[in-house]
Amino acid sequence: MLEFSGEERFEQDADRVFAVVTDLGLLAQNIPDLVSYELVSDQRLKCVVRPGFSFLRMTMKTEIDLIGDPATRAADLRVRSQGIGASMEIESRLQVAEAEPGSVLNWSARVVKTTGLVATVSPDLVRAAAEQVIRAGWQRVRERLAAG
Repeated sequence: MLEFSGEERFEQDADRVFAVVTDLGLLAQNIPDLVSYELVSDQRLKCVVRPGFSFLRMTMKTEIDLIGDPATRAADLRVRSQGIGASMEIESRLQVAEAEPGSVLNWSARVVKTTGLVATVSPDLVRAAAEQVIRAGWQRVRERLAAG
């Protein structure tokens, strides 16, 4: 399975960063190729995405579940996506800590399941596409934090 991880540094304090990265309403506004979404609760987001990748041109129904602990500034996310003839599941974990100056966020993500068309795509192609989305996502988080 594919695994990703990294460390992101922010000028803002850890509580502020944690609040932004665990706000599913804000997350929905930053999902690339989003068609529609419904914020079911603070812990569950349902959405429809139409990825712009050449190897994945279909509408995918996606559910994102969040289990966060503000006291420890740690959160787990589980993403399940399903389209016609393809599905995937991703598990992710993040931890935010104070750092001088600002804060540091350590994260990891793992693709735990792929079926159908997604499973037949080269892992290198999937990794390249995922890394592009990840970079863009962290840039949007930085912009959101800078905007206040």
